[in-house]
Amino acid sequence: STQSTWEIRVACASFMGMFLCRMSKLEQELARHRTPRASPDVELCATPREDSQINLNFAYIGEAGAATLGGFFAELGAACEVSRLELYGNFIRTAGAAAVAAGLLHNSSLTELDIGGNNIGPAGFRSIAQVITAHSGLIKLSVAENCAKAEGVHWIAEALRKNPRLTSLDLSDTRIDSAGAMDLAQALTENSSLLHLFLTQNEIKADGAVSLADALAANSTLLTLDLSNNAVGAEGARALAAGLAVSDSLHHLGLNYCALGEVGVDALASFLVRSRTLRTALLAGNNLQRTGGDVIAEVIRCNKSLTRLDISSNLLLFQDTIRHIAVTLKYNSTLLHLNLSDNPFKDDGVISLCESLKLNHSLTKLEMRDVNLTFAGISALASVLQEHNALRSVALSEGAGLPAEGVRVLLEAMKDNPRVVVEGPDFKRKSAESLGALGERSPRTSAGGDIAVLSASARPEFADKHSEFLLSMPNQERVL
Repeated sequence: STQSTWEIRVACASFMGMFLCRMSKLEQELARHRTPRASPDVELCATPREDSQINLNFAYIGEAGAATLGGFFAELGAACEVSRLELYGNFIRTAGAAAVAAGLLHNSSLTELDIGGNNIGPAGFRSIAQVITAHSGLIKLSVAENCAKAEGVHWIAEALRKNPRLTSLDLSDTRIDSAGAMDLAQALTENSSLLHLFLTQNEIKADGAVSLADALAANSTLLTLDLSNNAVGAEGARALAAGLAVSDSLHHLGLNYCALGEVGVDALASFLVRSRTLRTALLAGNNLQRTGGDVIAEVIRCNKSLTRLDISSNLLLFQDTIRHIAVTLKYNSTLLHLNLSDNPFKDDGVISLCESLKLNHSLTKLEMRDVNLTFAGISALASVLQEHNALRSVALSEGAGLPAEGVRVLLEAMKDNPRVVVEGPDFKRKSAESLGALGERSPRTSAGGDIAVLSASARPEFADKHSEFLLSMPNQERVL
Protein backbone atom coordinates (compact mmCIF):
# COMPACT_ATOMS: atom_id res chain seq x y z
CA SER A 1 0.00 0.00 0.00
CA THR A 2 1.01 3.64 -0.38
CA GLN A 3 1.20 4.08 3.39
CA SER A 4 3.47 1.08 3.94
CA THR A 5 5.74 2.18 1.06
CA TRP A 6 5.99 5.61 2.63
CA GLU A 7 6.84 4.09 6.03
CA ILE A 8 9.62 2.00 4.45
CA ARG A 9 11.07 5.09 2.75
CA VAL A 10 11.01 7.03 6.03
CA ALA A 11 12.70 4.15 7.84
CA CYS A 12 15.40 3.88 5.18
CA ALA A 13 15.98 7.63 5.24
CA SER A 14 16.23 7.54 9.01
CA PHE A 15 18.74 4.68 8.89
CA MET A 16 20.85 6.44 6.25
CA GLY A 17 20.79 9.65 8.27
CA MET A 18 21.98 7.79 11.36
CA PHE A 19 24.66 5.98 9.35
CA LEU A 20 26.00 9.21 7.81
CA CYS A 21 25.95 10.87 11.22
CA ARG A 22 27.94 8.00 12.74
CA MET A 23 30.44 7.97 9.87
CA SER A 24 30.76 11.73 10.28
CA LYS A 25 31.71 11.15 13.93
CA LEU A 26 34.42 8.72 12.81
CA GLU A 27 35.75 11.20 10.25
CA GLN A 28 35.77 14.00 12.83
CA GLU A 29 37.72 11.86 15.31
CA LEU A 30 40.30 10.88 12.69
CA ALA A 31 40.64 14.47 11.42
CA ARG A 32 41.24 15.67 14.97
CA HIS A 33 44.09 13.21 15.41
CA ARG A 34 45.66 14.10 12.06
CA THR A 35 46.03 17.73 13.24
CA PRO A 36 49.39 18.37 14.95
CA ARG A 37 49.30 19.61 18.55
CA ALA A 38 50.75 22.99 19.44
CA SER A 39 53.15 21.77 22.12
CA PRO A 40 53.92 18.08 21.69
CA ASP A 41 57.12 18.28 23.71
CA VAL A 42 55.60 19.19 27.10
CA GLU A 43 53.83 16.73 29.41
CA LEU A 44 52.12 18.46 32.32
CA CYS A 45 50.18 15.56 33.86
CA ALA A 46 50.08 11.77 33.96
CA THR A 47 46.40 11.44 32.97
CA PRO A 48 45.55 10.78 29.29
CA ARG A 49 44.88 13.94 27.30
CA GLU A 50 41.66 14.20 25.30
CA ASP A 51 43.65 14.35 22.06
CA SER A 52 45.27 10.99 22.88
CA GLN A 53 41.92 9.16 23.01
CA ILE A 54 39.40 8.02 20.39
CA ASN A 55 35.95 7.29 21.76
CA LEU A 56 33.62 5.67 19.21
CA ASN A 57 31.43 3.67 21.60
CA PHE A 58 28.06 2.91 19.99
CA ALA A 59 29.04 4.81 16.83
CA TYR A 60 27.91 1.83 14.68
CA ILE A 61 30.79 2.25 12.25
CA GLY A 62 30.50 -1.35 11.03
CA GLU A 63 33.10 -3.25 9.03
CA ALA A 64 33.60 -0.37 6.59
CA GLY A 65 34.32 2.10 9.36
CA ALA A 66 36.66 -0.39 11.02
CA ALA A 67 38.60 -0.70 7.75
CA THR A 68 38.86 3.12 7.61
CA LEU A 69 40.08 3.21 11.19
CA GLY A 70 42.65 0.50 10.53
CA GLY A 71 43.89 2.43 7.51
CA PHE A 72 44.22 5.57 9.65
CA PHE A 73 46.50 3.81 12.14
CA ALA A 74 48.57 2.28 9.34
CA GLU A 75 48.88 5.68 7.62
CA LEU A 76 50.17 7.51 10.70
CA GLY A 77 52.29 4.64 11.94
CA ALA A 78 54.64 5.52 14.79
CA ALA A 79 53.58 9.18 14.53
CA CYS A 80 50.13 8.28 15.88
CA GLU A 81 49.91 9.10 19.59
CA VAL A 82 46.51 7.58 20.38
CA SER A 83 46.81 5.82 23.73
CA ARG A 84 43.16 4.90 24.36
CA LEU A 85 40.73 3.45 21.79
CA GLU A 86 37.08 2.70 22.65
CA LEU A 87 35.04 0.81 20.07
CA TYR A 88 32.31 -0.82 22.16
CA GLY A 89 29.12 -1.77 20.27
CA ASN A 90 30.04 -1.03 16.65
CA PHE A 91 29.10 -4.25 14.79
CA ILE A 92 32.57 -4.45 13.29
CA ARG A 93 32.54 -8.26 13.43
CA THR A 94 35.55 -10.48 12.73
CA ALA A 95 36.64 -8.74 9.52
CA GLY A 96 36.49 -5.33 11.19
CA ALA A 97 38.48 -6.55 14.18
CA ALA A 98 41.17 -7.89 11.83
CA ALA A 99 41.33 -4.52 10.02
CA VAL A 100 41.63 -2.52 13.25
CA ALA A 101 44.21 -4.94 14.66
CA ALA A 102 46.31 -4.74 11.49
CA GLY A 103 46.36 -0.96 11.77
CA LEU A 104 47.20 -1.01 15.48
CA LEU A 105 50.32 -3.06 14.78
CA HIS A 106 51.79 0.21 13.41
CA ASN A 107 50.92 2.11 16.62
CA SER A 108 53.39 2.19 19.50
CA SER A 109 51.50 4.34 22.04
CA LEU A 110 48.33 2.32 22.70
CA THR A 111 47.75 1.49 26.39
CA GLU A 112 43.95 0.89 26.55
CA LEU A 113 41.63 -0.88 24.10
CA ASP A 114 37.91 -1.64 24.41
CA ILE A 115 36.61 -3.63 21.46
CA GLY A 116 33.70 -5.32 23.26
CA GLY A 117 30.18 -5.93 21.96
CA ASN A 118 31.15 -6.32 18.31
CA ASN A 119 30.18 -9.90 17.38
CA ILE A 120 33.83 -10.86 16.87
CA GLY A 121 34.49 -14.54 16.25
CA PRO A 122 37.52 -16.76 17.04
CA ALA A 123 39.52 -15.59 14.01
CA GLY A 124 39.09 -11.98 15.13
CA PHE A 125 40.49 -12.91 18.54
CA ARG A 126 43.60 -14.26 16.83
CA SER A 127 44.09 -10.80 15.28
CA ILE A 128 43.54 -9.10 18.67
CA ALA A 129 46.07 -11.47 20.26
CA GLN A 130 48.67 -10.20 17.78
CA VAL A 131 48.09 -6.69 19.12
CA ILE A 132 48.60 -7.93 22.70
CA THR A 133 51.86 -9.58 21.68
CA ALA A 134 53.14 -6.62 19.64
CA HIS A 135 52.19 -3.91 22.14
CA SER A 136 54.35 -4.22 25.22
CA GLY A 137 52.72 -1.02 26.47
CA LEU A 138 49.12 -2.29 26.38
CA ILE A 139 47.83 -2.47 29.96
CA LYS A 140 44.00 -2.61 29.67
CA LEU A 141 41.98 -4.72 27.26
CA SER A 142 38.25 -5.40 27.07
CA VAL A 143 36.94 -7.88 24.51
CA ALA A 144 33.72 -8.63 26.41
CA GLU A 145 30.45 -9.64 24.76
CA ASN A 146 31.95 -11.23 21.67
CA CYS A 147 32.09 -14.83 20.46
CA ALA A 148 35.62 -15.98 21.24
CA LYS A 149 34.74 -19.53 22.28
CA ALA A 150 37.58 -21.80 23.42
CA GLU A 151 39.32 -21.48 20.04
CA GLY A 152 39.53 -17.70 20.21
CA VAL A 153 40.58 -17.45 23.85
CA HIS A 154 43.43 -19.89 23.11
CA TRP A 155 45.16 -17.09 21.18
CA ILE A 156 44.57 -14.62 24.00
CA ALA A 157 46.10 -17.07 26.47
CA GLU A 158 49.16 -17.48 24.24
CA ALA A 159 49.54 -13.70 24.05
CA LEU A 160 49.35 -13.40 27.86
CA ARG A 161 52.53 -15.43 28.05
CA LYS A 162 54.35 -12.84 25.91
CA ASN A 163 52.95 -9.48 27.08
CA PRO A 164 54.81 -8.32 30.22
CA ARG A 165 52.58 -5.34 31.08
CA LEU A 166 48.89 -6.19 30.55
CA THR A 167 47.20 -5.66 33.92
CA SER A 168 43.46 -5.83 33.13
CA LEU A 169 41.64 -8.28 30.87
CA ASP A 170 37.86 -8.43 30.44
CA LEU A 171 36.63 -11.59 28.70
CA SER A 172 33.09 -11.49 30.10
CA ASP A 173 30.35 -13.10 28.01
CA THR A 174 32.63 -14.49 25.30
CA ARG A 175 31.48 -18.14 25.52
CA ILE A 176 34.90 -19.51 26.37
CA ASP A 177 33.46 -22.42 28.42
CA SER A 178 35.60 -24.68 30.62
CA ALA A 179 38.09 -25.50 27.86
CA GLY A 180 38.88 -21.82 27.42
CA ALA A 181 39.17 -21.37 31.19
CA MET A 182 41.74 -24.19 31.28
CA ASP A 183 43.82 -22.43 28.60
CA LEU A 184 43.72 -19.19 30.58
CA ALA A 185 44.61 -21.04 33.77
CA GLN A 186 47.78 -22.39 32.19
CA ALA A 187 48.71 -18.89 31.03
CA LEU A 188 48.17 -17.51 34.55
CA THR A 189 50.82 -19.85 35.92
CA GLU A 190 53.36 -18.17 33.61
CA ASN A 191 52.07 -14.57 33.70
CA SER A 192 53.13 -12.20 36.48
CA SER A 193 51.64 -8.89 35.27
CA LEU A 194 47.87 -9.49 35.13
CA LEU A 195 46.05 -7.96 38.10
CA HIS A 196 42.38 -8.05 37.11
CA LEU A 197 40.57 -10.82 35.20
CA PHE A 198 36.84 -10.75 34.42
CA LEU A 199 35.23 -13.99 33.18
CA THR A 200 31.54 -13.47 33.97
CA GLN A 201 28.85 -15.38 32.07
CA ASN A 202 31.12 -17.70 30.12
CA GLU A 203 29.56 -21.17 30.49
CA ILE A 204 32.44 -22.19 32.77
CA LYS A 205 31.63 -25.27 34.83
CA ALA A 206 33.27 -26.89 37.84
CA ASP A 207 36.18 -28.39 35.86
CA GLY A 208 37.10 -24.96 34.49
CA ALA A 209 36.90 -23.44 37.97
CA VAL A 210 39.15 -26.21 39.32
CA SER A 211 41.80 -25.38 36.70
CA LEU A 212 41.64 -21.68 37.57
CA ALA A 213 41.93 -22.57 41.25
CA ASP A 214 45.10 -24.56 40.59
CA ALA A 215 46.50 -21.56 38.70
CA LEU A 216 45.68 -19.24 41.60
CA ALA A 217 47.78 -21.39 43.89
CA ALA A 218 50.76 -20.71 41.62
CA ASN A 219 49.97 -17.06 40.89
CA SER A 220 50.69 -14.41 43.52
CA THR A 221 49.93 -11.26 41.51
CA LEU A 222 46.24 -11.51 40.52
CA LEU A 223 44.10 -9.16 42.61
CA THR A 224 40.66 -9.50 40.99
CA LEU A 225 38.84 -12.57 39.71
CA ASP A 226 35.18 -12.36 38.69
CA LEU A 227 33.52 -15.68 37.81
CA SER A 228 29.93 -14.53 38.33
CA ASN A 229 27.16 -16.21 36.34
CA ASN A 230 29.06 -19.43 35.74
CA ALA A 231 28.15 -22.91 36.99
CA VAL A 232 31.04 -23.11 39.46
CA GLY A 233 29.04 -25.22 41.94
CA ALA A 234 30.20 -26.72 45.22
CA GLU A 235 33.09 -28.63 43.62
CA GLY A 236 34.47 -25.48 42.03
CA ALA A 237 34.04 -23.56 45.30
CA ARG A 238 36.05 -26.18 47.21
CA ALA A 239 38.87 -25.96 44.68
CA LEU A 240 38.86 -22.15 44.70
CA ALA A 241 39.05 -22.08 48.50
CA ALA A 242 42.08 -24.41 48.42
CA GLY A 243 43.85 -22.47 45.66
CA LEU A 244 43.19 -19.05 47.19
CA ALA A 245 44.40 -20.21 50.59
CA VAL A 246 47.83 -21.02 49.18
CA SER A 247 48.60 -17.58 47.75
CA ASP A 248 46.11 -15.43 49.71
CA SER A 249 46.83 -12.49 47.39
CA LEU A 250 43.37 -11.97 45.88
CA HIS A 251 41.62 -8.74 46.87
CA HIS A 252 38.33 -8.98 44.93
CA LEU A 253 36.34 -12.17 44.29
CA GLY A 254 33.13 -12.28 42.26
CA LEU A 255 30.94 -15.39 42.54
CA ASN A 256 27.44 -13.99 42.04
CA TYR A 257 24.95 -16.56 40.73
CA CYS A 258 27.44 -19.44 40.62
CA ALA A 259 25.18 -22.18 42.06
CA LEU A 260 27.35 -22.50 45.16
CA GLY A 261 24.52 -23.51 47.48
CA GLU A 262 24.98 -24.15 51.18
CA VAL A 263 27.69 -26.77 50.59
CA GLY A 264 29.71 -24.52 48.28
CA VAL A 265 29.69 -21.47 50.52
CA ASP A 266 30.59 -23.65 53.50
CA ALA A 267 33.66 -24.88 51.59
CA LEU A 268 34.55 -21.33 50.56
CA ALA A 269 34.22 -20.11 54.14
CA SER A 270 37.45 -21.86 55.11
CA PHE A 271 39.25 -19.29 52.96
CA LEU A 272 36.97 -16.32 53.67
CA VAL A 273 37.31 -16.60 57.43
CA ARG A 274 41.12 -16.70 57.38
CA SER A 275 41.93 -14.37 54.49
CA ARG A 276 43.81 -11.23 55.42
CA THR A 277 43.84 -9.71 51.93
CA LEU A 278 40.34 -10.18 50.47
CA ARG A 279 38.38 -6.92 50.38
CA THR A 280 35.39 -7.71 48.15
CA ALA A 281 33.24 -10.86 48.13
CA LEU A 282 30.25 -10.93 45.77
CA LEU A 283 28.07 -13.94 46.62
CA ALA A 284 24.60 -12.91 45.44
CA GLY A 285 22.09 -15.44 44.11
CA ASN A 286 23.67 -18.62 45.49
CA ASN A 287 20.73 -20.05 47.46
CA LEU A 288 22.52 -19.84 50.80
CA GLN A 289 19.38 -20.20 52.93
CA ARG A 290 19.83 -21.16 56.62
CA THR A 291 23.19 -22.98 56.73
CA GLY A 292 24.87 -20.70 54.20
CA GLY A 293 23.58 -17.65 56.03
CA ASP A 294 25.04 -18.91 59.32
CA VAL A 295 28.38 -19.48 57.59
CA ILE A 296 28.36 -15.91 56.24
CA ALA A 297 27.67 -14.65 59.75
CA GLU A 298 30.85 -16.36 60.91
CA VAL A 299 32.76 -14.77 58.03
CA ILE A 300 31.52 -11.32 59.09
CA ARG A 301 32.56 -12.03 62.67
CA CYS A 302 36.01 -13.46 61.96
CA ASN A 303 37.29 -11.79 58.78
CA LYS A 304 39.35 -8.64 59.38
CA SER A 305 39.91 -7.50 55.78
CA LEU A 306 36.53 -7.54 53.94
CA THR A 307 35.18 -4.08 53.11
CA ARG A 308 32.38 -5.08 50.70
CA LEU A 309 30.03 -8.07 50.95
CA ASP A 310 27.09 -8.85 48.65
CA ILE A 311 24.73 -11.60 49.86
CA SER A 312 21.62 -10.35 48.07
CA SER A 313 19.03 -12.72 46.51
CA ASN A 314 19.94 -15.67 48.73
CA LEU A 315 16.62 -16.71 50.29
CA LEU A 316 17.75 -15.55 53.73
CA LEU A 317 14.29 -15.96 55.23
CA PHE A 318 15.01 -17.67 58.55
CA GLN A 319 14.84 -15.10 61.31
CA ASP A 320 17.44 -16.82 63.49
CA THR A 321 19.88 -16.61 60.54
CA ILE A 322 19.17 -12.90 60.09
CA ARG A 323 19.65 -12.34 63.81
CA HIS A 324 22.95 -14.25 63.66
CA ILE A 325 24.18 -11.99 60.85
CA ALA A 326 22.93 -8.94 62.75
CA VAL A 327 24.74 -9.88 65.96
CA THR A 328 28.07 -10.38 64.18
CA LEU A 329 27.88 -6.83 62.76
CA LYS A 330 28.35 -5.57 66.33
CA TYR A 331 31.85 -7.02 66.36
CA ASN A 332 32.90 -6.14 62.80
CA SER A 333 35.02 -3.02 62.34
CA THR A 334 36.13 -3.32 58.69
CA LEU A 335 33.00 -3.88 56.56
CA LEU A 336 32.03 -0.70 54.70
CA HIS A 337 29.38 -1.90 52.20
CA LEU A 338 26.80 -4.62 52.84
CA ASN A 339 24.15 -5.67 50.30
CA LEU A 340 21.17 -7.60 51.74
CA SER A 341 18.73 -6.79 48.92
CA ASP A 342 16.04 -9.17 47.66
CA ASN A 343 15.94 -11.37 50.75
CA PRO A 344 12.51 -12.03 52.32
CA PHE A 345 13.12 -10.35 55.66
CA LYS A 346 10.42 -9.84 58.24
CA ASP A 347 10.17 -7.06 60.81
CA ASP A 348 12.00 -9.06 63.50
CA GLY A 349 15.02 -9.51 61.24
CA VAL A 350 15.12 -5.86 60.18
CA ILE A 351 14.78 -4.66 63.78
CA SER A 352 17.60 -6.98 64.94
CA LEU A 353 19.79 -5.71 62.12
CA CYS A 354 19.10 -2.08 62.98
CA GLU A 355 19.78 -2.60 66.68
CA SER A 356 23.18 -4.10 65.83
CA LEU A 357 24.01 -1.27 63.44
CA LYS A 358 23.72 1.20 66.29
CA LEU A 359 26.79 -0.49 67.76
CA ASN A 360 28.64 -0.74 64.45
CA HIS A 361 30.85 2.24 63.59
CA SER A 362 32.34 1.22 60.24
CA LEU A 363 29.49 0.49 57.78
CA THR A 364 29.02 3.37 55.30
CA LYS A 365 26.62 1.81 52.75
CA LEU A 366 23.68 -0.55 53.31
CA GLU A 367 21.55 -1.96 50.47
CA MET A 368 18.10 -3.31 51.35
CA ARG A 369 16.20 -3.16 48.07
CA ASP A 370 13.07 -5.28 47.78
CA VAL A 371 13.01 -6.66 51.33
CA ASN A 372 9.34 -5.80 51.97
CA LEU A 373 9.94 -3.14 54.60
CA THR A 374 6.90 -2.34 56.72
CA PHE A 375 6.38 0.74 58.88
CA ALA A 376 7.95 -1.05 61.87
CA GLY A 377 11.07 -1.94 59.90
CA ILE A 378 11.38 1.57 58.43
CA SER A 379 11.00 3.10 61.90
CA ALA A 380 13.88 0.93 63.14
CA LEU A 381 15.97 2.00 60.14
CA ALA A 382 15.13 5.65 60.78
CA SER A 383 16.46 5.36 64.32
CA VAL A 384 19.75 4.05 62.88
CA LEU A 385 19.98 7.01 60.50
CA GLN A 386 19.61 9.36 63.44
CA GLU A 387 22.31 7.68 65.54
CA HIS A 388 24.78 6.04 63.15
CA ASN A 389 27.77 8.32 62.60
CA ALA A 390 29.42 6.37 59.76
CA LEU A 391 26.45 5.40 57.56
CA ARG A 392 26.29 7.57 54.44
CA SER A 393 24.12 5.66 51.96
CA VAL A 394 21.04 3.44 52.26
CA ALA A 395 19.53 1.85 49.14
CA LEU A 396 15.84 0.92 49.43
CA SER A 397 13.15 -0.60 47.23
CA GLU A 398 13.24 -0.15 43.48
CA GLY A 399 9.54 -0.94 43.28
CA ALA A 400 6.44 0.38 45.01
CA GLY A 401 7.27 -1.25 48.34
CA LEU A 402 7.70 1.70 50.68
CA PRO A 403 4.71 2.82 52.74
CA ALA A 404 4.13 6.58 52.55
CA GLU A 405 4.11 7.03 56.33
CA GLY A 406 7.48 5.24 56.51
CA VAL A 407 8.94 7.66 53.96
CA ARG A 408 7.94 10.59 56.18
CA VAL A 409 9.70 8.95 59.15
CA LEU A 410 12.86 8.52 57.06
CA LEU A 411 12.75 12.16 55.95
CA GLU A 412 12.59 13.30 59.56
CA ALA A 413 15.56 11.07 60.41
CA MET A 414 17.56 12.47 57.49
CA LYS A 415 17.07 15.98 58.84
CA ASP A 416 18.91 14.86 61.98
CA ASN A 417 21.70 13.32 59.90
CA PRO A 418 22.06 15.44 56.72
CA ARG A 419 25.14 13.53 55.55
CA VAL A 420 23.21 10.33 54.78
CA VAL A 421 21.89 9.55 51.29
CA VAL A 422 18.82 7.37 50.63
CA GLU A 423 18.79 5.83 47.17
CA GLY A 424 15.87 4.38 45.21
CA PRO A 425 13.32 5.82 42.77
CA ASP A 426 10.36 4.76 44.94
CA PHE A 427 11.74 6.71 47.90
CA LYS A 428 12.48 9.70 45.67
CA ARG A 429 8.95 9.80 44.27
CA LYS A 430 7.19 9.28 47.61
CA SER A 431 9.41 11.73 49.47
CA ALA A 432 8.52 14.37 46.90
CA GLU A 433 4.83 13.55 47.39
CA SER A 434 5.16 13.74 51.19
CA LEU A 435 7.02 17.04 51.12
CA GLY A 436 4.59 18.42 48.56
CA ALA A 437 1.70 17.66 50.86
CA LEU A 438 3.52 19.53 53.64
CA GLY A 439 4.40 22.45 51.36
CA GLU A 440 8.16 21.81 51.68
CA ARG A 441 10.84 21.64 48.99
CA SER A 442 11.99 18.26 47.71
CA PRO A 443 15.44 17.34 49.05
CA ARG A 444 18.31 17.77 46.59
CA THR A 445 22.03 17.13 46.64
CA SER A 446 24.07 20.27 47.30
CA ALA A 447 27.58 21.26 48.22
CA GLY A 448 26.27 22.51 51.53
CA GLY A 449 25.51 19.00 52.80
CA ASP A 450 21.72 19.16 52.42
CA ILE A 451 19.61 15.99 52.39
CA ALA A 452 20.30 14.01 49.22
CA VAL A 453 18.17 11.53 47.27
CA LEU A 454 19.82 9.54 44.47
CA SER A 455 18.36 7.48 41.64
CA ALA A 456 19.87 4.49 39.89
CA SER A 457 22.81 5.38 37.67
CA ALA A 458 22.97 4.86 33.90
CA ARG A 459 25.09 2.25 32.17
CA PRO A 460 28.73 2.85 33.11
CA GLU A 461 31.39 3.49 30.48
CA PHE A 462 34.47 1.34 29.90
CA ALA A 463 36.36 2.73 32.89
CA ASP A 464 33.54 1.92 35.30
CA LYS A 465 32.07 -1.31 33.94
CA HIS A 466 33.17 -3.18 37.03
CA SER A 467 32.35 -0.51 39.58
CA GLU A 468 31.28 -3.23 42.04
CA PHE A 469 34.97 -3.97 42.50
CA LEU A 470 36.16 -0.39 42.07
CA LEU A 471 34.18 0.63 45.14
CA SER A 472 36.62 -1.34 47.28
CA MET A 473 39.86 -0.61 45.43
CA PRO A 474 42.49 1.89 46.55
CA ASN A 475 43.39 4.41 43.83
CA GLN A 476 46.54 2.58 42.84
CA GLU A 477 44.54 -0.55 41.98
CA ARG A 478 41.86 1.18 39.88
CA VAL A 479 43.25 0.28 36.50
CA LEU A 480 39.94 -0.28 34.69
